[in-house]
Amino acid sequence: MGAMGALGRGLLWLQLCALTRATYKLWVPNTDFDVAANWNRTPCAGGALAFPADKMVSVLVRGAHAVSHLLLPLDGELVLAPGAEFSASDTGADPDCSSGGPALFLDPDRFSWHDPSLWSSADLAPGLFSVDAERVPCLHDDVLFPPDASFRVGLGAGANPARVRSVSALGQKFTRNEDLAAFLASRTGRLRFHGPGTLSVSPEACDDPSGCACGNAQAQPWICAALLQPLGGRCPPAACHDALRPEGQCCGLCGAIVSLTYNHTFDLEQYQERLLDAFLASPQYQGLQVAASKVPRATRLREADTEIQVVLVETRPGTGGAGRLARALLADVAEHGEALGVLSADVRESGAPVGSGSAAGLDAPGLRAGLASGVAAALLPALLLALLLLLRLATLLQSPALASYGFGLLSSWVYLRFYQRHSRGRGDMADHFAFATFFPEILQPVVGLLANLVHGLLVKVRICQKTVKRYDVGAPSSITISLPGTDPQDAERRRQLALKALNERLKRVEDQSVWPSMDDDEEEAGAKVDSSLPSDKAPVPPGKGATPESSLITFEAAPPKL
Repeated sequence: MGAMGALGRGLLWLQLCALTRATYKLWVPNTDFDVAANWNRTPCAGGALAFPADKMVSVLVRGAHAVSHLLLPLDGELVLAPGAEFSASDTGADPDCSSGGPALFLDPDRFSWHDPSLWSSADLAPGLFSVDAERVPCLHDDVLFPPDASFRVGLGAGANPARVRSVSALGQKFTRNEDLAAFLASRTGRLRFHGPGTLSVSPEACDDPSGCACGNAQAQPWICAALLQPLGGRCPPAACHDALRPEGQCCGLCGAIVSLTYNHTFDLEQYQERLLDAFLASPQYQGLQVAASKVPRATRLREADTEIQVVLVETRPGTGGAGRLARALLADVAEHGEALGVLSADVRESGAPVGSGSAAGLDAPGLRAGLASGVAAALLPALLLALLLLLRLATLLQSPALASYGFGLLSSWVYLRFYQRHSRGRGDMADHFAFATFFPEILQPVVGLLANLVHGLLVKVRICQKTVKRYDVGAPSSITISLPGTDPQDAERRRQLALKALNERLKRVEDQSVWPSMDDDEEEAGAKVDSSLPSDKAPVPPGKGATPESSLITFEAAPPKL
C-alpha cells in the first residue's frame, strides 16, 4: 500500500507539473522493502530474508517486520520510515517460511534508464501515445524520481550520455552539471545510480511551438535492446502484412503514418488537440491510438531537416480505421492546411491483416462460411448447366430447355461483361468476372485460352472492341502495372537512361535551376496532398529529503586485514 501511495503521489505531482508547458518523465520502479515485486516470493512473518551480497542497494522500509535471519549486502543502506522496525523471531508463524530457503531480494541492478516501460508521462491525453524512443526522457524533459521511495537506476553504455533538462531526486532539483556530477559521485548518488554511462543536464527549454525533436535517435539501439530483452531481443510478429516502423519505434505497427511538412505558424499542441477533438472523438475512430511528434526526416529532399510524424495505430487490426483516419487527415490538410501551418502531407499504410488471404485465416467460422458461399455462387451456373446436361442425357429433359438455359447464361454474361452502362463506364472487365471463372479451377486455363481466341477473332472482325483497363491513380493504395515479356531490371535500367538523357537535353536548352530534376519525383512515396500556401516547469524547491524523520542504517564492507 505504501508503494502504491508513493506512485499515486508521484502521478499527482506529474499532473500538477503538466499544467505548465514543460514535459515531465517519472521513474516508476523502486527498491522498497514492502513491495512484493522486489522479492522472489512474498516474505512471511518470522522468515529468513537475504539481499544480494555483491550489490549496492538502498532500501526504504515502511512497516514493522519480524525475521529469523537477515543477510545483508556488503554495501548499502536500509532507510527506516517513521514506525518501521525489525524484530528477531526464532521460527516463522507461517509453515511455508521454514521450507524453501530465505526470501531473496531481487537484483536491484535490473532496472535500466533506457527501458521505456519503466517511465511514465502525465502530459499524454487518453488516445495519445509516444513512440518507444520518446518514452525515455528526451533532451528537453524534466526527470522526476519518487520523492518518498528508494530506487536504483542503471546508466548503461550508450552512443551518447543521457541528457535531460533537469533531474529531481531526494528533494533536490539539479539544473547544473556541476551539482549533478557531485551528487552522482557521492555515496548517496552511487547507491542510486550505477553503470558506465553518464547523466548530464542542459537547462534549455523547448520554446518552439512546433515542438522539438526528442534527441534519442542515437540511443535507440540501447532503448530497443532494453525493451525487447524480456522477449529474447526479438519483436513479436505483427498482426498485419507490411507492418510499418515509424521513426523512434522498435517494432512494426499496424496502421498508418502521416508525415507533415510545416511552416513557422504550426503549433504541435494545438494540432494534438485537434486530433483528439475533431477526429478521435468520432465513433468511427474508436480504438485508434495516435502519436504526434517532431522527428528527423528520413530523406531530406527539402530544405527542412525535420517533419511532424503522426502515427495511427489500430488496437484491433483489420478494422481499417487507421487508413480511413489517414485519408481524413489528408483531406483536412487540403482544406485547412494554410490555417494549420501545414504545407503538405504524405501517407503510408500497412498491409492487410495476417491470415486474411492465407490458409491460416480459413479457421475462422465466418471466413470459412463466406468462402464456401462465394465458391458456390461462382460455380452455380456451371453446376446448373451440368445438371441440365445430365438430365438431358437421361432423357428426363427436353433439348429446348437445355439450349434456352445455355443461351440465356451466355447472353447475360456478354451483356454484363461488355455492354452494361454504369457510372464507371461500360461493362465489367474485372478478372474475377472472366468467362473461365464459371468453370472448375482445373478447367479454367483451357476455357480461358478458348475464350481469348474467340474474343481476339471478334475484335479482328470489329464485332467487339479491344479491352481497355482503367486505373484510379488517385486511390490511396499503390498501383503497379507490369508489361508482359519485360524484365523488371531491364525496364528500370532503360527508365534511368531515358531520364538521364532527358535531363541532359534540358540542361542544354535552359539553365538547370529553371528545370527541376525528374529524379526527385521518384523519391517521393505514398499519397501526397499539398495545400496552397504562400512561401513563406514547475521548479522543485531543494530540501533535506522526502523523509527527514527517517532513520538510516548503513553497512559497508570491512577493511581488509593486513
